[in-house]
Amino acid sequence: MPFGKPRSPLFELGRLSSFAGPLALASFAHTLNGAIALAWAGRSDEVTLGAVGVGESIYYTVGVLGVGVLLALEPLLGSAHGRGDGARVKTLIAQGLWLSAALFLLLGLVVAAAAAKLGSIGLASPTVSAARGYLWARVPGLLPWLAFVALRSHAALVGRGQAVLHAALFANAVTLVLLPLAGRSTTSTALAIGGCESVATWASLVWLLVRLGPPVSSGLPRPDVDALRAIVRLGAPAGLTLFLECAAFAALNVAVGALDPRMLGAHQVAITWVGSLFMLPVGLGSAAAVRVGEELGRGDPHAARRAGELGLSLALVFGAAGFGLFLCFPSLLARTLTSDVNVLEVTERFLPLAGCVLFVDSLQAFAAGAVRGAGDTRAAFWSILVGHYFIGLPLGVLLAKGLGFGVRGLWIGLFFGLASVAIALGLRLTRLSTRSAVQKRCQSVFLGSA
Repeated sequence: MPFGKPRSPLFELGRLSSFAGPLALASFAHTLNGAIALAWAGRSDEVTLGAVGVGESIYYTVGVLGVGVLLALEPLLGSAHGRGDGARVKTLIAQGLWLSAALFLLLGLVVAAAAAKLGSIGLASPTVSAARGYLWARVPGLLPWLAFVALRSHAALVGRGQAVLHAALFANAVTLVLLPLAGRSTTSTALAIGGCESVATWASLVWLLVRLGPPVSSGLPRPDVDALRAIVRLGAPAGLTLFLECAAFAALNVAVGALDPRMLGAHQVAITWVGSLFMLPVGLGSAAAVRVGEELGRGDPHAARRAGELGLSLALVFGAAGFGLFLCFPSLLARTLTSDVNVLEVTERFLPLAGCVLFVDSLQAFAAGAVRGAGDTRAAFWSILVGHYFIGLPLGVLLAKGLGFGVRGLWIGLFFGLASVAIALGLRLTRLSTRSAVQKRCQSVFLGSA
């Protein structure tokens, strides 16, 4: 395929920034919506806080399986847009919406089954009842969440990335307006909080649809088996990757609680800040996936590599800024989430280590997006599997228990696990954009599904 007209570095910076800014901030805003609900639960009582926390953990762990599958639309849409195939863009959007509905039916049943089985994991009866109510109220919000993911890449491609951000902020506003209506009893409050979040998710989708207009002007076409198969083939490894990553962090939480319950508060403050700020490089990775796919669609793997390299530079800058924030202002960050003197003392010493984790996590999040844009979702799956489960967690347990580092040992293991993922995906990105045989394979991923 012939290369397109070379793009200048300034053009690439502007193009990538126009994608990355709104998508990154929208990802952060979605995370903030859950934090608002959790903070409101904390104002109710301890049981409600625990129930909503457990419910959110289950809901998002199941939901990211569907989100990961739909992330395949980022490179596919980018490639179709890059080669000027407007008909293919419309087909992919329509099939993404059909796939969102199918994933909702499947994963909604999983969430409902998890709610039914909550009593078997050893939680107190009031917590089980409240968490079950929360999960049932959250199931209707799964469909708009998945549909939103299916539409946001298209919005960025057509220059409407701001609509994605505004829709996410609108969801936060709706949550803030509705939460005061939550009931006073533990069960009804958790149920109402879940309902508020679901309504807010629907509101964000409606906002996005109003701003974008009908995604397919001639009406939603029938499901296309070939197109659906192409999306699932590319997206299934991405869904499993997100699931493995969520499970690794859940395992870390359990390990901290078992090793030293007194450190659990400091750990929660650190993981909350890392998890929230991490959504910004996740958005940058999504932008990189679209841009790399777009340049490959134009037939210019060299431009795709430049897009990846520029994005990696931005990820380095963000990671360094995040580390500096954790290093220089640990007290300020800790006090935003806790006022307990004992927890504050430990957290302030602990946050610089969390900043190191945020740095390497930012790099691997971006690299995963860029590699996904090149049509390779399996590399991230294997990198996460090996990095977390064969390096990070075993090394953390060895340092924590065998060498007496305690909870810090677990975080050191997490750092090295994520660093190995970042290195592996960075090397993979370099190979995908330099070896002609792999370039042809990447092209076939996109064009073979056309």
